Amino acid sequence: MFADLHIHTHYSDSNLSPTEVVSLAKEKGIGLISICDHNIISAYDELIPICKAEGLSLIVGSEISTLYEGNEYHILGLGFDLGNKDMISLLDYSQNIYDERGKRLIESMTSDYRSISVNEFESYKRNRKNGGWKSIDYLRSKGIMDSLPKFYNICSKYGSADINKFRGISEVCDIIHKAGGKAILAHAGDNIDNKLEIFNPKLSELLEQGIDGFECYYTSHSQVVTHTLVDFCTSNELLITAGSDDHGGFNNIIDGHEYYIGAVNIFTDKLNLNGIRIL
Repeated sequence: MFADLHIHTHYSDSNLSPTEVVSLAKEKGIGLISICDHNIISAYDELIPICKAEGLSLIVGSEISTLYEGNEYHILGLGFDLGNKDMISLLDYSQNIYDERGKRLIESMTSDYRSISVNEFESYKRNRKNGGWKSIDYLRSKGIMDSLPKFYNICSKYGSADINKFRGISEVCDIIHKAGGKAILAHAGDNIDNKLEIFNPKLSELLEQGIDGFECYYTSHSQVVTHTLVDFCTSNELLITAGSDDHGGFNNIIDGHEYYIGAVNIFTDKLNLNGIRIL
């Protein structure tokens, strides 16, 4: 059975509904999925009954923004209790940082673009079928930008990441554990310098923060990075996961890598999911 444990829906920044995700997964022969929307779990009220009806195995998940040594890292919380109050509070807190980031971007742009306003932006309803974030959809509706690269250029000029407000990795891992879940570091190859003399020591550092495992199989990971991660996890009896990071057509091709359901075809017997609750 194939697994894809890092997929997004239109509740986050994809343009796919939960129904469409399940349909694509079944089409690709994937039998185990996890929706890891950014700092949100809204898809699960819709997703759980669909998966049950379609006979698809499911792991509850969310991709959580964290802070470590001044850099933003993403943790995949997997198998946690959806009703855990501390977990819900953490997700709400992290999501609010993203919301404020978009608001500040629009506010910074108003001096140069008279057609936009913060009040209008706050009341604007994002078209989920466009994918992406509220800020990019709003600016696109105003004709200010028409592509993701142009949006990133705007962010570089006007935006402020303000990542220092995110909770630290160790705190996030602790909350995930208390909610009955496991903490997996997402796309480590994109966050850490791939030079092995730097990569391996950093994995050990992150392990000390409470990480339970790594997303070893990932679209942009080279064979060297993948093998290094698998060997590290195997040696340290850590969890091993695989994910495509599918965004449903939004932001699905970056630097020649294609992020779509089925892009990472890994059988579950190559993974280590011990202790992760599967619905």
